[in-house]
Parts: sequence; C-alpha cells; structure tokens
Amino acid sequence: MRSCPGKICFTSDLWTSIATDGYVRLTAHFIDSNWVLQKKIIKFSYMPPPHSGTALCDKTNSLFNAWGIQRKVFTITLDNAAVNDMFVGLLRDHLSLNCSLGNGGEFLHYVKESQVRKKKFVEYVTQTSLDPKKSLRQDVPTRWNSTVFDAF
Repeated sequence: MRSCPGKICFTSDLWTSIATDGYVRLTAHFIDSNWVLQKKIIKFSYMPPPHSGTALCDKTNSLFNAWGIQRKVFTITLDNAAVNDMFVGLLRDHLSLNCSLGNGGEFLHYVKESQVRKKKFVEYVTQTSLDPKKSLRQDVPTRWNSTVFDAF
C-alpha cells in the first residue's frame, strides 16, 4: 500500500456472526500506477468487544500505522451505525496530527443514509459543477448483505 502513487479511499464494515463474534473488514480503493481502479480487502479480522467508536478507531489507526499509510488516507466510508460518528471523529483527530488529511478532514467521512451527510454531499457536488441529480451506487460489492457480490 505504501507504493500506491496517490491517496487511498477506504470502506469498513463491522459484522457480527450468529455466534455473536464480531469481525471488521477494511477495503482499500485506489488508482494504481497504470491508472486502473483497484479495490482490495486488506484486513478481515476478529473484533473483540466492545464495538465502540474508540475501539474501532484504535484498531483502524493501528493498522494504518503498521502499514505506514497514515499520510495516504483520503476518505473512509462507513454505514450509519451510531458508533461510526465517534469512530470517524477520533480517526480524523489521529490523522490530523501528521497533517495528512486534505481540507482538514472535511471529506473523510460520507454515509448516504444520513440526511445531513447526503445534503453535504450534494453541496460538494454542486460546488464542483457535477450533476447533482446523479446518485451514489447503492450496492457495495464488499458488503455481505449487498444485492451484488464480486468474487475476489
């Protein structure tokens, strides 16, 4: 991941098994040196309780630090679980320490299901002169409950 020529966007999801064991999945989305969009599940691991914003931030931040990619993080997309607001706020604070986030981390987090974030997204789209009537794709291929699943 360190050799990736640009910034990296991430998606993450927390999943609980029938046996109530928690697992976290972290997927990287980036443009490689040949200008080809790549998406790679870079971590799928057990996530012990508590599944708090602090615990999720600690886990994710430790992975970024171990891989030496803190300065490459551009965005992280999460679902609308209540703990994710705290998670992304703490992650923004950690990543801001090394001044690696563009626009002070303003674009770090986006969730379509949140009306406030949806409104902000439309504002950003309008500022960039893109078509605000376009929408984000609803299916996420790396999500277990998605209607579309790509084999990796």
